[in-house]
Parts: sequence; structure tokens; C-alpha cells
Amino acid sequence: MLLPLLPILALAGLIEAGCGAPGTASESREPAHPHTLFALAGTGLEALLDDGTTGVRMVGEAHELAPNGVLVTRPFALEPFVEVLPSWNVDVGDGGGFRVEGRFGTLTGELGPWVTFGGWGAEPEAAVTATTWGPEDAPHRVAVDVLEAASPLSRLQLRVVAAGDAPVRLEHLTFVTTAPPERAAGLDRSAPAPATDLVLDVPARSQRDGGAAIAHRICSPTSVSMLLAFHGHSHATDAVAALLHDRTHDLYGNWNRAVQGAFQLGCRGRLERMATWHDVERNLRAGHPFAISIRAEEGELANAPYPRTSGHLLVVCGLLADGGVAVRDPAASPPSEVPRTYTRADLQRVWLARNGVAYVLTGPR
Repeated sequence: MLLPLLPILALAGLIEAGCGAPGTASESREPAHPHTLFALAGTGLEALLDDGTTGVRMVGEAHELAPNGVLVTRPFALEPFVEVLPSWNVDVGDGGGFRVEGRFGTLTGELGPWVTFGGWGAEPEAAVTATTWGPEDAPHRVAVDVLEAASPLSRLQLRVVAAGDAPVRLEHLTFVTTAPPERAAGLDRSAPAPATDLVLDVPARSQRDGGAAIAHRICSPTSVSMLLAFHGHSHATDAVAALLHDRTHDLYGNWNRAVQGAFQLGCRGRLERMATWHDVERNLRAGHPFAISIRAEEGELANAPYPRTSGHLLVVCGLLADGGVAVRDPAASPPSEVPRTYTRADLQRVWLARNGVAYVLTGPR
């Protein structure tokens, strides 16, 4: 059964080379187009252990997985997509761990191999499967944290595999898909500015205060730390960076780790691909400032504290009646320079029309 469709919610010189956004393929690919968010938790997922016995029980609307339990969704038939970006909130205690995997196919073909998007804690060893599959000349692959399909796919299935010596509790599992570019051609992203300024008071932090060795790489953890502080969970930026660090790829900007790390530190959240400025305003009116992933060539983002960036995260916290966008850009220093105003046209160019990816923290657990 297809789930109901919901509107898409989700350092000068140094930043020029990127600051810990997902892998090179994710940063350099052609513009992606946002589509639909599917919330999976609480929708009758099939829950099985490898030996066929029940390994999951409902706790409210959450699922608790026993050690070595596997939670498998039914296969979903979707509109054609070329990318899948999942995120999750899983409560992991001492000794617990998990990984999230997916497999994909067309409406008429077999589903491909299980591939890993990420995990947490006492993460089980990844199964020995190919990370690329499909046509030999342009295979599908998971690039760090996002599925990139060489040709459109139409089916997917996800699973959570528990590990370690303690249960884990799945609060929610979500994903967004990206349709082939031609299907989103001509999308109207516009929306009128609010009648009065709509600005959320997000505390300002500079990534340059996170330690000289990593200051140019931690725009994502710094943005997450600002969002956490807004929701009443203040943590040192370097501590957030240490928690979010992806050792496998040596990245601080792994998208799903940012969301799971924020949950571990006290806030629920999800990844989204926003399609229009209506999505931006809706999130802000709900009290949800969010971090966005941008890429900008020289001259594309006026008033930025860097000339260009191949991958950078900053926080959107307001829309102004004059059409400006209030942000907290962690590349600036000192923190008093972090609050800035960018134009809507510039942010549409470097973010909304390129990928629309956002980390949205929705509030304390």
C-alpha cells in the first residue's frame, strides 16, 4: 500500500574547498528536484527477525528492536525517482546499535541488493554486497548517504538491522525521493514575502571556534549545535562535531548522521528537500528553523563570508517583509558576524534549485 503523500516539509578561502558536506559525488552532481516525504513509522511495517520470529514490539508509535532484530518495510511502489535520501531517529542506549539499509528496483524488475545508508552505536558489520549495481556503464550507487540512480527507479524497500547487547527503539524512519529532472522542469518555487518579519531567535555560533584543526570542516555540526541551542539543548560545538563525525568517510557533514546525532542530543528531526518558499515559511511558522546545504560559485551569494563554496551548511531562521532571508552562517567570525541577511534570489540559486536539502529539528524528544 502506498503511503499518503505529504507536501515536502527537510570560511573564506577554506570553505572554497567544501566544509564537510556529504561526499564529492553528492556535492558535484547536477541540481536535484524535491518531491515527496513519506513517514514510515506507525504504518504497519513488517517486523521479522532473521530466523522468522518476532523481534519488534510497538511502544506507542515507535518500534523496539531486540538485539539482532530486523525491521523490514514492505516494498513501496512510487513515482519514478533518481535519488533517495533517508533519515531516522533511533534511541540507542549503552551497548546498542543499528544500521539502515535499502534496496531498489523498477516496477517490473527484481529489487537490487541491500546497501547500507548508515548506522549508529554498536553497528553490525555491513553485509558483503555491492555498493554499486545496475547497468555497467552507469551503475546505481549509494554516495555516502544518498542513493544516486543512473536511470529512474520505481520501487524501494528499507530495513533497520539492530546489533549489540541492548534493544534499540525506532522512533521514525523517513525518506525523500528526487524525480528525474525533466519531471520537475518549470516548477514554480515562488511565494510572497510575509506581511511582517518572521524571524526565530537562533543563537549564533561560529565554526571557527570549534578548534583550528577542524574549523574549516564543521559547518554542519555548528549549524546543528545552533538548532539544538534554539530548542533548549545547548552543547559545545566541538562535542557535537565529535558525535557527528563519520569515521568511514572522514566527514562531518553526513546528512543522516546529523539528524541522528541531534536526536541523541535531545531533539527530534528529519531530512527534507524543500520545493518552494511556501515550505520555508511553513517550517518557520511551526517554530522550526533549519540547516540548509548550499553550493555557490563566486558571486552567487552576496554578503557571504566566503567567495565560493563547493559544499556548506548554514541555518535559515527567518523571512523578512522586504524579501530578505535571515540566516546564521557559521563560516563568519566572530559570532556577532554570524547573523546575516541573504536575498531570496541568491538562496534559491545556491540551495533551493540545486538540492533543497535541509536538516529540520522539530523539538525536544
